[in-house]
Amino acid sequence: MMLGALQDLAQYQPRWLDPVSTTYRGRYTVCAAPPPNHGTQILECLSLLEGYPLSEWGHNSEKALHVFFESMKRAAADRAVWRRPETAAGLLAKGYAEERRAGIGERATPSATQAGGFRHGEVVVDRDGSRAVAVGVRNGSGMPPTPTSFFLLLSFLRALA
Repeated sequence: MMLGALQDLAQYQPRWLDPVSTTYRGRYTVCAAPPPNHGTQILECLSLLEGYPLSEWGHNSEKALHVFFESMKRAAADRAVWRRPETAAGLLAKGYAEERRAGIGERATPSATQAGGFRHGEVVVDRDGSRAVAVGVRNGSGMPPTPTSFFLLLSFLRALA
């Protein structure tokens, strides 16, 4: 380790950030790490999904997977743009989820067009790379293969159904 790195480490002061949370279907409070981690993205996706009758549609049905993929695309796009801890409350507001949900239709939408109109003072855009589609259904929906937290979210939704 270089001397400068040791000095930097000695001067480092950690900063505590409170977890972010949302409610799911009024029965559960779900907490996660604040931005810039994926926690807000997962919670936003849950807020989007609670407006759909997932149990009625069935686990892994085409309809359920379509709205899951579309919700995750929107939440991922928002996370890429609104990465600051100060933006979490706006991204997790139920009214914002309702606005974002209104754009989910019968057909898939391109991931690149999905950043929402949430407004906050500072915008930081993540331009760090491309993503390939890992899972898809006939109408063109897909899910980007980012961290395994997405698959954990699928398991969580299955457990709540």
